[in-house]
Amino acid sequence: MVPRADVGFQHLELFVYLSDVTPERAATRVVSRRLTGGIPVERTYLGLDEYAPLYDAEEPASGPAGSVLAYRPDVYHRGTSLSEKGAARFMLHVAFKPVGSRLAGLPGLAPGRRGDGLAPVHAPRHPPPTDRSRLPEPGNPYWNEATLDGVAARYPDLDMTPWRRAARVSH
Repeated sequence: MVPRADVGFQHLELFVYLSDVTPERAATRVVSRRLTGGIPVERTYLGLDEYAPLYDAEEPASGPAGSVLAYRPDVYHRGTSLSEKGAARFMLHVAFKPVGSRLAGLPGLAPGRRGDGLAPVHAPRHPPPTDRSRLPEPGNPYWNEATLDGVAARYPDLDMTPWRRAARVSH
């Protein structure tokens, strides 16, 4: 899915730290949207080879137990490894979405993956292009020209005809 920021479609992601989180205890690295605002929404993964300056600008989201990292789905972030001997990181991932929203990529549904690159929340690099059940149904208000084009660019093997046809009918 590509993020949609207009009223009724915003999401909020939260990491609630249940233990102290430091750079050595795998603090999530985040990059300011001021630096990534020009990146097309269909980009789900920013590799180090192409985006080295963003990796240089990332900040660890550290905090004591009880802290909360709040971010929008279009914030590029990545996980890191524990580097402190015997350390652990415990957190709760919570997401808020609008009532009635049936959008894919909810916390806990995405498979775990290594934090090896900057990506917006729950953006699989190679989703199954035929798994239509993970997408809002054709005619859902989520679909507009930008989301149709963004999802088509993100998943080039997915036939967007049903969604595009329904969008033309509803407009």
